[in-house]
Amino acid sequence: MKRISLLSLTGLLALSACSSETKISVIDNDSLYKLDAKFDGSRTAMVKEYVNDFYKPTQVLPLNSEGASHEVTLPDQTKFKIEASKGELHLQFDKKENSPAAYAQVRALSKGLGKVVTEE
Repeated sequence: MKRISLLSLTGLLALSACSSETKISVIDNDSLYKLDAKFDGSRTAMVKEYVNDFYKPTQVLPLNSEGASHEVTLPDQTKFKIEASKGELHLQFDKKENSPAAYAQVRALSKGLGKVVTEE
């Protein structure tokens, strides 16, 4: 029994060590949706491409710029702030300034982002 417990503990510690570089936190209240993601810096280009592909044809994040904060207005008048730097992405979306459909899109973006930053 001790051997199984020790193996389980070792597995949990290994999982913690592997996932320590990736962290996604979301604040979702009545007026604000805020996403902060930290991930392996080697995935920064993939994250930018994912965000740009999601909002095609609008290029939300310039692929050659780093660390700049952008206020984005999409053709449907969705507005949000986004910033990407090596290993980080920050998004702030004001629910009162945007439609429920735009909010649903931002949530879908966030869900897909989790897959992009954790894929092997």
